Amino acid sequence: MKTAVIISEYNPFHRGHQWQINQLRQMGYSHITAVMSGCFVQRGAPAIFHKKDRARMALQGGADLVIELPLPYACATAQRFAFGGVALADALGCADALCFGSECGDISQLNAAVDALESPSLKPLLDKYLAQGMTFAKARTLAVAELASPDIAALLEEPNNTLGIEYMLQLRQLKSHLEPVTIPRKSVSHHAHDAQDGFASASHIRQLLFDGQLSEASALVPDECAEILHSLSPVKANDRIVLSRLRTLSKEELSHLPDCSEGIENRLYQAIRDSLSLEEIWEKTKSKRYSHARIRRLCMNAFLAVNDGLHQQLPPYLRVLGFNERGRELLALARKQAKLPISGSLADLAHTSNRANSYAQLEARSVDLYNLFEAELHPCGEDFRFSPHRL
Repeated sequence: MKTAVIISEYNPFHRGHQWQINQLRQMGYSHITAVMSGCFVQRGAPAIFHKKDRARMALQGGADLVIELPLPYACATAQRFAFGGVALADALGCADALCFGSECGDISQLNAAVDALESPSLKPLLDKYLAQGMTFAKARTLAVAELASPDIAALLEEPNNTLGIEYMLQLRQLKSHLEPVTIPRKSVSHHAHDAQDGFASASHIRQLLFDGQLSEASALVPDECAEILHSLSPVKANDRIVLSRLRTLSKEELSHLPDCSEGIENRLYQAIRDSLSLEEIWEKTKSKRYSHARIRRLCMNAFLAVNDGLHQQLPPYLRVLGFNERGRELLALARKQAKLPISGSLADLAHTSNRANSYAQLEARSVDLYNLFEAELHPCGEDFRFSPHRL
């Protein structure tokens, strides 16, 4: 058994994701685990489909085991997203490699960027550029250019490279034995607005689905997933529902959100009071230092009541969303070797520790709120009744 882990959102699962899994099979990895975001994703939005349906699509597309990435990491910065995902991959106890897509496809170049980011000389340079009012991402790129080279720094300007570098940083910091493996991204860029050779970005497929172009979107997902896609309705945040929560929050409550600093809560609070839509809040709050994506995450974390701190702690459990026969083999081994409790029952995991209960209650509440955006309402507590999908 040779196992690779992929940290993912699968929002939704598409041909590029299947191609990556097939490449790993050709490299000799017999078992593939996906650590996948739940019902909310890094861009500060609800996932286009419920996690149970995205897990099903992942299994149909070639994954063997799907583990949930808890909300505090799923709706967070690239650094915290990577921290949670890598920690879970390592905690599985039976994985050999962490695999990720990248624009460059060269581990040695990515390692050079990691070396620069771990240099003691990075912080003074970072502080210098931040003092000039730059975003963290821009300041870091300029600092790496000085420490390494402009070519190495340029890696940080591509989204998949950046996330891959964060994964590698976390592997080092956690002293994980997992080998980083990168596969070049297939055909299209992360935010491409068209399809090439049957491949398209997840953002392009989401837009097709939101525009009602189901046939066009179905042609860009694996054939095994198309039938599932036809049975689902895309989910989008409802402004009034989110605003109903945001308008109740004080400046102090906003200040306790993850990654809220430097008084941005004052700007966000006023934008909430003055705005008639989420888009208007984002536009009024963003600045040179605070990107659109960061403001979206602040708003979504405020809606979901995700307080600062949980995303800085190690995950308390491994929650199974689905598996096939090879996944069952992985689970049998993980139950002997995993560093954390592992189960498909959130209710059972909630009883493993006080910290686990905090994560589980937050996760369950987020699913209840996600359901408000879906076509059909369900009673609260659905996540505690969830059973993993078995393929």
